[in-house]
This record gives sequence, C-alpha cells and structure tokens, in this order.
Amino acid sequence: DLRSLGKVTGVKDQGYVSDCWAFATYASLESGLLPAINDNFSENNLRNNAGFDVDPYYQGGNRWMSTAYLTRWNGPVYASDDPNDPYGPYSITSPTGLKVQNHAQNVLFLPDRASSSDNNNIKWAIMNYGAVYTSVYATSGMESMLNDSYFNALTNAYYYTVSNPGGNHAVAIVGWDDNYSRYNFSTTAPGNGAFIVKNSWSSYWGDQGYFYVSYYDTRIGIENAVFMADPVTNYNHVYQYDPLGWVLSYGYLTNTAYFDNEFVANGNERLTAVGFYTPAVNSQYLITIYNNGVQVGTNMSGTIAVPGYHTINLTTPATLNKDDVFDVEVRLTTPEYNYPIAIEYPYPGYSSRAIANATEGFVSEDGIYWTDIDSLYNDTSICLKAYTIDTPGSVTG
Repeated sequence: DLRSLGKVTGVKDQGYVSDCWAFATYASLESGLLPAINDNFSENNLRNNAGFDVDPYYQGGNRWMSTAYLTRWNGPVYASDDPNDPYGPYSITSPTGLKVQNHAQNVLFLPDRASSSDNNNIKWAIMNYGAVYTSVYATSGMESMLNDSYFNALTNAYYYTVSNPGGNHAVAIVGWDDNYSRYNFSTTAPGNGAFIVKNSWSSYWGDQGYFYVSYYDTRIGIENAVFMADPVTNYNHVYQYDPLGWVLSYGYLTNTAYFDNEFVANGNERLTAVGFYTPAVNSQYLITIYNNGVQVGTNMSGTIAVPGYHTINLTTPATLNKDDVFDVEVRLTTPEYNYPIAIEYPYPGYSSRAIANATEGFVSEDGIYWTDIDSLYNDTSICLKAYTIDTPGSVTG
C-alpha cells in the first residue's frame, strides 16, 4: 500500500468533466517522485494544452495524449504556476511556456491483464516506480455510490462483472491485498484479492478517495501506464516532429522495420540520446547515427522489455556543429507485432492538427531502400526524437 510508504499525493477532484485521464497521469507521475519530492502538477494545463481534437470536458483523453504532452516537454508544470488554476471544470484555457519542472523521458505501457491472476506486472511496477495509471468501467451509479449493483458502499469495494464495454474511467492503482475478502463485494467474487485504487472524485468519495477493485473485475488493468519524471538538467534540447506522439503504427507485415528522422542542428551541441516508442514486449533495437551523411560512433543495440516510450542514452555522443544535418536511424523488431513504427498522423476528430514536411522522416523494409513517410501519408511524422546538450561555451538559437 503506497499510502503507508508516503508514495501518494493527496486525492483530487476532477468535477463533472471527463478529465480522469489527466488526474490518473499525475497520480502516477507524482507518486514516482515521492517521498523525496512532493509536487502538485497542473491537470488543468495538461487537459487544456494536450493539443488534440477531443473535447476535454465530455470526450476525455488517454495515456497516449498524456505521453505526447509530457515527452514533447510541455509539462509537467506546477498548478500554482498556471494562473487559471486551481482546477475547475470551467477553466477552459491555460498558458503555454510555463516553467517545466521535469522531463518525461520514459513511459511504460504495461501489457493488459490477461486474467484475474495476471497481476505481477502491475505489482512489479508499483514496487519499483509507484502508482500505475489504469482504467476501469465506471457505471453511472458508482459516483454517487447509490443504486449501483457493482459497488458496495459499505466496504468501498467494486467488482464489475460484464465483459463489455471497455474501460471508461482512468484511475491509479496504489497497492494490492491478495487476501481481501471476496465477500466484501456486492456480488461475491470467485476468489479473494483486490487492488487498492486512488480515484479523482474528492476525498469525500469512497474510503477517503480510495476504493478496492476485485482481481476478478473484468476491466481493471487495461490501458496501463507508468509515467516517470527526470530532472530538466538531463538534456538541453529535444529535436522532434511528432508533438502529438503515437497515433497509428506502420510496418511491412513483418515484425522488423527501419525508420529514420533527419534534423538540422541549431547550434554546437552533443547528441547524447534518442527516444522512440516500442509497441511490444522485448522489442529489439539497433540505433545508427549519421552526421552530414557519414556514420558517427558505433551502432547501439539492445532489448526493451516493457512497451512504451523510451529514451536510450548513446554510448558515444555525436558532436554536432550548427547547421549540421544529422540522422537518427533505428531498426526495430517487435515480437508478434507486424507494425513496428509509431507514427503521428492527422486522424480526423483526434489528431487533425498534425503537420509534416517532406524529407523529415523515412521508412524502410530492409534499411537499403527508403521512402519519405510524408509521401505515403500527408502530414505524417515518425515518432523518433533526438536529445542534445550544449557544447560548453556554445550559443544555441
């Protein structure tokens, strides 16, 4: 129970709007910083500046939207720094350009639970990082705790038994109890065990804002994420073409593909890391860096166990001079998944603001013959970032 370890921040109240995803995001991010750092980040700024088409009040959001906002370094920002906070359902605007308090360099997308006993991934993440973003199916009566056949208001225990629909409410798992009685639920569960879950409906709801969800609940443990925060001193600059992040996947009906982004150095810098998404467990990568058409350093390879967004520090940083044209190339193998390349795409009603230019990103089936991704799909970019630090004494524009 992370509460007993000082690893959860206070329960918040999202009000009567569909912002649970923002609250679950920061429940995870803030938890990871504790107990050393106790921050209160602005869900309002995340909601209002995510950059997507969906109505933040009625249509909600998801872990991909949060990941896009955080990995492009728009946040997190303090709630106290946003003049339109404290959070309110009618606070419809938030300024950009506020001081970013952390860099989000890694976000884990834990695989969905396959069964009531498939809980080790979530337990591992809680023990090693903190609270886990997840989803449940919240019925209409759950919020008031009245007339809900799935919620036991006496024990603050929830057990949703229906296979469909999917989750519609994001929450944060902060612990578990393998011995939690199956008789505490309105409908007796097949066995004992429950997750301890932090909600965002104020501390007056449930058990001071928390509730217990049965291991046998059909929706808990889907669309999981762990949001991590690094110091802003790790890198000075991020080069990117995908501010809206992973929207669709591209591939060649095989689990291996190549992708490359070409950037122009803004100053005298050192390329020290690259970031990209992996859609499958145990994805294998090979990174190659080119500067002005010539390979620099040695290839880097490795395996990433957990899907999500990952930053890989280069063994040998590449020295860049202002106006150098440098390429980051990745070969990615994603076991049992035939669309290895994460792309930003102007999907109607979701990410229509996505834009791209020719000769920015390229894809290949074999690493020899390359195609401009924008020639395949208009305004489409590859989700591949480059991170640099300033060379001492340099001036970067």
